[in-house]
Amino acid sequence: MKFLLSLLVIVASAADKLLVLYENSRVKVTHRATLAPLADQGYELVFKQADDASLELTRYGVNLYKGLIVLAPSVDEFGGKINSAAIVEFVDNGGNVFIAAGNTVGDAIRETAAEIGVELDEAGTQVIDHLNVNEKEDSGDHTAFLVEAKQFVPAEIITGPVSEALTFEGVGMKLDAANKLVFPIAWAAPTAYSWYPNEPISEYPMVLGKNIVLVAGLQARNNARVVIAGSLKMFQNSETATNILLWAMKCRGVLRESNVKHHLVGETKSPEFYTIMEDVHYELTVEELVEGKWVPFQGTDMFLDFHRLDPFVRKRLQNKNGVMSVDFKLPDVYGVFQFRTNYKRLGYTEIVNHVQVSVRPLRHNQYERFISTAYPYYFSAFSMMAGVGLMSFVVLYHSDAQKKKTE
Repeated sequence: MKFLLSLLVIVASAADKLLVLYENSRVKVTHRATLAPLADQGYELVFKQADDASLELTRYGVNLYKGLIVLAPSVDEFGGKINSAAIVEFVDNGGNVFIAAGNTVGDAIRETAAEIGVELDEAGTQVIDHLNVNEKEDSGDHTAFLVEAKQFVPAEIITGPVSEALTFEGVGMKLDAANKLVFPIAWAAPTAYSWYPNEPISEYPMVLGKNIVLVAGLQARNNARVVIAGSLKMFQNSETATNILLWAMKCRGVLRESNVKHHLVGETKSPEFYTIMEDVHYELTVEELVEGKWVPFQGTDMFLDFHRLDPFVRKRLQNKNGVMSVDFKLPDVYGVFQFRTNYKRLGYTEIVNHVQVSVRPLRHNQYERFISTAYPYYFSAFSMMAGVGLMSFVVLYHSDAQKKKTE
């Protein structure tokens, strides 16, 4: 009983806590504007040194925090019980992770990035762009450059409206093509390359141009999110950076569904089974988390599949203030079917809902007495019966006549 109570306490306390790891306490000041919206939405930010010996993310297999924010680019080894394996376990349990790298990248971040399918370039390399330099912040080696709006993923639910260029100064990345869940959030311009500053290029760089990923994102199949940025400076006092961080901590693009219903049109109760060709109504309520509050989802691109081995019916759900519904006629096929709603859009948590139902054929007294398309067969049958009757009459009459003549 004490063990169960301990687990309940851990789960309850983790619901509103975010662990922020740093190696220089100045990030509390330099990144205050980026972190403040998290506190405004009710989260408690727990700041700790990245090498703190008391660090841990999970206890008894349960997450101690909702999210982990790492603002310690050059840390070689996390303190306490945190390492790349512990972070992966944290994500597998539903935790969200944001990691910012920089000009120097420690082994701890490299190993963690590799676990989710992101490869950081070699130690000492930086992304260089001679044509998009930020003259105010660059030290002369053209490693501080501007990232324009067209270099961000076209998904405002992740970035928000990108109204200004951001300054990037850090390491380049590339994605593992085998990992289909990881995707680029921001990438470099065609004129950029990743190499050692102030050194001549002696071999082909790891990545060039648009293939250089500046910010990478991942949404796992359990809807946990991970964002890895190649630059800590990029996430300093920027609305776009704040939106990406909010997305990573699952404060944006979060959906939930409820009140799933299905029944015959004109009724309210779900039957034990349906009959082919009946008119059916299906609906569910979908809400979106916006600034810490659940509001009706406004999307209009959600579909319903009436599925057996393949979809027999596919209909767009009509959105009426968050209530998604559709009426349709069941196919002339019986068996075990599913109402399927699979909503998977970039930046949103997935909605996957399957409801299994049985569809039976018509009973013997439900068929039409006469089928209009069968009238030719009816006519031929009655004609044959009439012909047989007439022939029988003739044969009988003919037999009687012969018998009279003989007598």
